Amino acid sequence: MSKMIRAKLQAADGAGSLEFTFNPTEYSVTKSAKWQTPPRNMKEKAGAKPEYLGSDPQTISMQIFFDDWETAIGDVTKQVDQLFAWCAPSRMSVSSKKHQPSALLFFWGSNSQLADRKFYLERVNVKYTMFGRTGNPLRATADISLKEISDPDGPQNPT
Repeated sequence: MSKMIRAKLQAADGAGSLEFTFNPTEYSVTKSAKWQTPPRNMKEKAGAKPEYLGSDPQTISMQIFFDDWETAIGDVTKQVDQLFAWCAPSRMSVSSKKHQPSALLFFWGSNSQLADRKFYLERVNVKYTMFGRTGNPLRATADISLKEISDPDGPQNPT
């Protein structure tokens, strides 16, 4: 029997990683295209056909569950803080004065929909759901949205 592979987010530059305590139970993928319909020519009965202008980056949304209840001094803030840190410009981009998000890689076994893509963390919404005696958060759920970073060196239209 093979061991279950845990999902993991990792900064492409190696500046941090987050292995999930539990794998997501589901995730959703959003992809949209941009189309433009030219104005209708009064000589034509039917309107003009829409023209393709390109597509928007793919967005992946999921919920992550953090649980540190079983340890004596549990606290999930370190994992949540890593997510929040990825919502700010990367250190390298700040030092080059070109503020850009941290590029993230999402690993989860052989999942081809997530492999070989880079994302940035577009949104994080955290809900703390259980606390220790001193108020330390023991459990939390985080709803996250990852937006695909386009590959500038990817396939080009030969026209």
